Amino acid sequence: MAIPSGSGTEVLKSKYTSGISTTWTTIGEFNQTNHIYTVLSIIFCNNNADAEEMNFALTDDESNTNEHFLLLGHSIAAKATYIWNDKFVVSGSGTYKYLRCNFNTSANIDVTVSYIEQDWST
Repeated sequence: MAIPSGSGTEVLKSKYTSGISTTWTTIGEFNQTNHIYTVLSIIFCNNNADAEEMNFALTDDESNTNEHFLLLGHSIAAKATYIWNDKFVVSGSGTYKYLRCNFNTSANIDVTVSYIEQDWST
């Protein structure tokens, strides 16, 4: 994707996903060409009475055939919240287009992803 030089839009967005468990689940799709996504924060809320071990990664598709891990094997305490507030950028024209996560047991985790979407397709 070329460096944007014309008009476009910039919108603050969020996505909520409830009840994530051991299955890899998409918590963000960043797959539109000529779009730039800046992830601002990811909030994980553990609704279980047990601690959970979590993983999340950027992947090139929704089958996890090519993963780029951002967090691997991180523990989140029982009834606790973990906030990832390191910002990162994903291009809709790039290789990694899906933000996915999973947990080590039959978890019940709610996730909120906040991001800025810049649309340079117009």
